[in-house]
Amino acid sequence: MSQIYERSQEVFAWLGEEADGSAHAMKYIASHDWTAVVDSLVAEMRNLTLEPEVKIEKRDLDSVKKLGKRTWWTRTWIMQEATAKPPTHVWIMCGNEKISLDTILSFRLACYTVYRSSNEVHPQVRQLNTITRFLHPLWLFGRLRKSQNYFVFWNT
Repeated sequence: MSQIYERSQEVFAWLGEEADGSAHAMKYIASHDWTAVVDSLVAEMRNLTLEPEVKIEKRDLDSVKKLGKRTWWTRTWIMQEATAKPPTHVWIMCGNEKISLDTILSFRLACYTVYRSSNEVHPQVRQLNTITRFLHPLWLFGRLRKSQNYFVFWNT
């Protein structure tokens, strides 16, 4: 299987049919440049101005949390799909929606950065930690994609 992914230009990992607001979650994650959000959060921590402002509604958090709870993230073959060696582009599909794995990884980093840098106990901020826990396997996938020892991992 690793040879198939190794030679692929694109990989489509399908989460299943739309359910529990997954279409909303996918659209929400795709709606922001999360790398810019993280850069902006880091700038704010250095007492610079925060741009862009991202509003997180309860519906956004709930739908993303449900998306993160899907059993897909824990299936064995997913690691091969999600860690396809760059420059393979990995797409995550759910129902009719698709977003890149890189976008989801940036979103997870933004949630983690907000949670770790916040002293607030606001329920929405606490939910960001829940989201980062559910999406933690993606962080591992991202690390494996960038790993110098990618093939050592699969051949052991």
